[in-house]
Amino acid sequence: MIVPFLFSILAGIIYAFGFPHFLGAKGVFLAPTFAFALIYYQWGKVTSLKQKIILLSGMTLSFTLVAYYWIAQTLVEFGGLPYPIAVLLNLFFFLIVMPQYLVYLFLENYSKKQVWLKNLLDKLPQKSRLILSAILFTSLEYFIPQQFPGHLGHNWMTIAPFLGLAPIGGVPLFSFFSYLLAFTLVNYFSHKEKSWSIIGAFLLFLGANLLFPLKPFKDEHHKINVRIVQPNVGNFLKLESEKGDERSVQSVINALYTQAVEKSFNPELIVFPETSYPYSFYAPATKIDPSLIPSVFKRIQAEVPASILVGGYDLKTQKENLTNYYEQEYNSAFFINADNTLQDVYHKHLLIPFGETLPVGPLKGILSKVINNITYFAEGRTWTTFTFKPGIHFVTPICYEVLFPSFIRSQILADNRQVNFIINLTNDSWYGRTAEIEQHLFLAKWRALEFGIPMIRSTNTGITSVIYPDGSESPRLPIYQEAALDHELKVPVSKHTLYLRYGFEVVLLIGLIFFLISYLLEKPSLSFSKNRS
Repeated sequence: MIVPFLFSILAGIIYAFGFPHFLGAKGVFLAPTFAFALIYYQWGKVTSLKQKIILLSGMTLSFTLVAYYWIAQTLVEFGGLPYPIAVLLNLFFFLIVMPQYLVYLFLENYSKKQVWLKNLLDKLPQKSRLILSAILFTSLEYFIPQQFPGHLGHNWMTIAPFLGLAPIGGVPLFSFFSYLLAFTLVNYFSHKEKSWSIIGAFLLFLGANLLFPLKPFKDEHHKINVRIVQPNVGNFLKLESEKGDERSVQSVINALYTQAVEKSFNPELIVFPETSYPYSFYAPATKIDPSLIPSVFKRIQAEVPASILVGGYDLKTQKENLTNYYEQEYNSAFFINADNTLQDVYHKHLLIPFGETLPVGPLKGILSKVINNITYFAEGRTWTTFTFKPGIHFVTPICYEVLFPSFIRSQILADNRQVNFIINLTNDSWYGRTAEIEQHLFLAKWRALEFGIPMIRSTNTGITSVIYPDGSESPRLPIYQEAALDHELKVPVSKHTLYLRYGFEVVLLIGLIFFLISYLLEKPSLSFSKNRS
């Protein structure tokens, strides 16, 4: 058991090297696929559920230490914990880092006890079982909730723009073919069976992406002069300003104002990052009475007549449930029209566990009285599509909401108006100078490719940039520098990609077609030979 466990630790390290990590590399192509093949091969060499869970734990532990080491920094910044304790708590993240594989192990253990199911699977040809396994793992990967997803398909971003099939099936399609390759490798080393048809299908998929890369993005509709402000407000200064310290508030306001009114560019839209304005809004009243717009934005618009999108806090209304004293505000995005009126507000739906909420259900109220260094935001319940100009609309996922394609898809399709671009407001300052900053951007890029629309990433301390559907990126602002990125945003005519229209169903359909073709190619030949004999 010791040797398989060491291999599982190696698998976690290899998996982590497929993503930006502590050594600063951008990711090794297909490394997670080979890592999964290694752990799956080790599972096949043991029999009990307990042994397989131990091997999975070895993989997730080493993966956490290499890829998600920055969690300790988060616990120090968010929770105010001593660094040694934060490191110890960081280790426990391995218990939840890859829940889809844990669910699989329990499903596998259950299926072995079901004679009818075991007999049914045993009757399937070997290649058909491999394809069915790839469908299962891709589905688990997509539907099982994860705190910070790192799927097999994500790693393909390392070869962008050679991802021509991304608008068809998104990340899940690339995960599906990655699992196919992994299972084929395991099948060869376990049973010495060469599945040339599946290898051929994988090479065909790879070749299609290489030969037909994402088309260079061109202006099809409109151009918008955008100024993206990176205020670079440190966590201590940020927290003090939110407590009302006058000197801290003035420092934050000056950072916003100074970068917003730079004269070398004429912006039509100014974007400030997540929770960059330290005081709370009250959106319902502000919509009615424009005089309630904060004075700093009035001053900015007096000098630069541009629309403003800013991250901040919105108080709950009197009609909403106010019994939860610990959830009185929303993490929000406010859109102020160029005429200094508040158009609308978006409230963040997906809150960061242990930073913005506690994932403990009804125990939250009790624990909030003890654990008081968490913000405890209220969860947003409605979708908001903003109108920049007639016929030009955008949505604003906040922070790590952008990591979940099903969530962004729901946001884009929330009403009948065509969404032309995405603005992702983010504050990654809590993670320090770690790989999290690159990882967040690495995963967020997929949304632009999947849905065929550009994305503005506005961050407090970096990485601030613009991402286009062909995988290209604008110049970045230097990390931890107060600056503004002026960019002429190319806005396309919104055309729904296949993945945007149908989501995961596209991948499921492709997987089932592969399964059916494989089954028909293998099974009938056996029946024909019996008839002839």
